[in-house]
Amino acid sequence: MNPAVARIITTEHMTASTSKPLLAIDAARYGYNKSRRLLKKVGQRSLKRTFFAPPGRDRDWEERVALLPEVSELFDGLKEHNIIPDNLSPTVVPTSLLGRFMTVGQVVAHLR
Repeated sequence: MNPAVARIITTEHMTASTSKPLLAIDAARYGYNKSRRLLKKVGQRSLKRTFFAPPGRDRDWEERVALLPEVSELFDGLKEHNIIPDNLSPTVVPTSLLGRFMTVGQVVAHLR
């Protein structure tokens, strides 16, 4: 593997490098990551509490995504190609499925 590419930090906060200094750093990061996950799971199971919880999120953001003009454009592209019915709007689609519609809409837009 290219050494410069191997130094890129992954989503697990480690590298793919085989150089000894980076391996030592990766071992420390691995131990930190696993101990943090263990503490989080112990807290969930025994104390009924979540440690390291992310800050609260805005609960209305999912509904606001459906109102974005970009989402309407993607839905219009799907309607033009008869992939979805003309009466379907982004606000009617459940938020758990909206991302799937957006992905298909982006693929269709890319293929135009």
